Amino acid sequence: MRSAIFVDAENIERAGARLMRYGVLRRFVEHLGSVVVLARTYLAFDRERELCDDAFRRGKEGFRFAVERAGFETVLTVVRRFRRPDGTTVSRANADSEIIVDALFDPSTFDFVVLVSGDGDFVPAVNALQRHGKRVDVIGFEATSHALRQVASRFHNGFAVPGLVPTH
Repeated sequence: MRSAIFVDAENIERAGARLMRYGVLRRFVEHLGSVVVLARTYLAFDRERELCDDAFRRGKEGFRFAVERAGFETVLTVVRRFRRPDGTTVSRANADSEIIVDALFDPSTFDFVVLVSGDGDFVPAVNALQRHGKRVDVIGFEATSHALRQVASRFHNGFAVPGLVPTH
């Protein structure tokens, strides 16, 4: 069975898995009986902050290098800032549409999808992949959407996967 892994990095970071170990994730998926043919993680890229904060930039570059060393492609989503009517600034780097397009673009290259996210916005994409005969497992952490858990072929609690996130 050929598998594709799609990691919504910003979502899982907010869900308490900031230090997820990508090599462990890949081995876990392989242990499920598949050969990983595609592994991507979608990361926010704050160009403005990386240009003016060297420590922040070095930390992000180090993280991206570690993810790539674990065999994952990195897809960068540029952070955009918006000013609300009340004057506050909001930052957004939403990779959902990129993940969905990548997962649905050529599903003939894989039989099995592992989506690492808790975002309920993925429910229609999971349904579409399943209509194409794909198994879609979800690995989620805190606050994973109930609807996403329900439509997944199988839901895996990321905190229950041995070694996936540090426990200290």
